Amino acid sequence: MKCVALIGSDRKESYNQKIFRFIQTRYKNQVQFEEAPIHQLPMFHQDDEQDPPTIVTQVKNRIKKSDGILIVTPEYNHSVPAVLKNALDWASRVEKVFTKKPVMIVGASPGVLG
Repeated sequence: MKCVALIGSDRKESYNQKIFRFIQTRYKNQVQFEEAPIHQLPMFHQDDEQDPPTIVTQVKNRIKKSDGILIVTPEYNHSVPAVLKNALDWASRVEKVFTKKPVMIVGASPGVLG
């Protein structure tokens, strides 16, 4: 089974990066996880959705070819980080690559809302 991971935090000591690495190691015999480079995506712009930049197409193709999606994200200000929201915007427009795919969400946050 191949799954794509969308990780909402890329700071060096990110708890969510650590959770992803743990899951990746713990389940390596059952699932092959590939992290999508969502931090490289440009901000979503509707004028570009019909002819998106190459990196957008590459990320969407990874998602489309996967068996499932793992979202690993902290809570930011009662929501998700902008980088994750941006990736979800790209993935849910024109060719909706999440359709009929299982999605698992996990996260950690040191704040009281996390």
